[in-house]
Amino acid sequence: MAEKKLTARQEEVRKYVVDCVEKENRTPTIRQIGTKFKLRSTGSVRDVIAALVKKGELVKDPALSRGVRLNPDKYKVKVNRKK
Repeated sequence: MAEKKLTARQEEVRKYVVDCVEKENRTPTIRQIGTKFKLRSTGSVRDVIAALVKKGELVKDPALSRGVRLNPDKYKVKVNRKK
């Protein structure tokens, strides 16, 4: 099965999430993503995140306060979790 292509906005958000994980060791919040991309509605950000989850770039993780993480099958970025 071919991978689903990302829209330009989804690709921008994906890159931003990867950068945040690499630099800050955590995914950005919904509001941080909205501010970065000038999206006024958190619903718009949630739609982009839902699409990235559906396309396999992110995975939902209810154990995380921010709710999503990079798909470990695609990204080798390590996130240190506090226990």
